[in-house]
Amino acid sequence: MLYGLLLLLSLSGSPGDSSWWLRQDVRLLRLLNGIEHPVLQACLSAANASSYPVFVGAPVGIWVTGALRGEPALRRAGFRMATAEGVVAGVVLVLKELIGRPRPYKTIPDLQLRSRDRLASSTDAMPSGHAALAFSLATAGVLETRTWTAAFPLYAWAASVALARPYMGLHYPSDVLFGAMLGTGLTWGVYRVWEALSPAPSGRHAAHQFP
Repeated sequence: MLYGLLLLLSLSGSPGDSSWWLRQDVRLLRLLNGIEHPVLQACLSAANASSYPVFVGAPVGIWVTGALRGEPALRRAGFRMATAEGVVAGVVLVLKELIGRPRPYKTIPDLQLRSRDRLASSTDAMPSGHAALAFSLATAGVLETRTWTAAFPLYAWAASVALARPYMGLHYPSDVLFGAMLGTGLTWGVYRVWEALSPAPSGRHAAHQFP
């Protein structure tokens, strides 16, 4: 709906208006979708394929590890990550319905569709859920570890997942940018709320308190 209104308003075509930005969005989409280098193709395909397993496996694996080892701090970490992902996913689905932007492969005939994602075929494009969840997980990982040494690999993976979506023909670059910002911001907010509502731990688990 909102995307349709944006298209109706973008009539003049000058560099400062919305139609100019839409053209740049499509131009960058074509550039990413047209990647032919075999190494880049392999990396983006691998990142895209890893998304669902990591989205589910990371928080569940951390929670299960904490349960098996008898470490409440790890269980809390897994639960926090899952909570953040749940909030992000819920907001993304609501925004997809409100914005109503069609998937690019449905409106650009010569675009290469490199994925048969069934969920993608039934939902709209903006914001990108994959980008939002990937950056949510990366942000949660940094907040949990409280070390910037974890930031590079986590955000590198998240960026790869995000870039893979235009490459697959499933999202415009602006979809993934919006999703990345949304996932990062909402996750930071979830952790701040958790910190405010949680009592300070004591004893041997105090070192694991979220900052």
